[in-house]
Amino acid sequence: MSKYFNDSPIETAEDDQYGISPFSKALAISLLGIVNPIGTVIAINGAWGSGKSSAVNLIRAELDSHKDESYASSISNAGGIGGRRLSPSRFCRSCTAL
Repeated sequence: MSKYFNDSPIETAEDDQYGISPFSKALAISLLGIVNPIGTVIAINGAWGSGKSSAVNLIRAELDSHKDESYASSISNAGGIGGRRLSPSRFCRSCTAL
């Protein structure tokens, strides 16, 4: 991570300066432990700047480190991009794109 302020979400646990790595790892391990994960959906809600995107990046990295053929994951931003919210139907279409 650079030494200047950067508003981008972190990508690795090594860049975690706020302690979200344990949460992200615990959630990923919990997800991997679901016996029948078909149709499982989770949401991470929080205020702007609270670390949601960083947590999602760390969760994805943890899931990928355990990746096998028994599951597939897709991450969608229901809040939209650039302040434009996705309609429920557009969000659902993005979820079924797998």
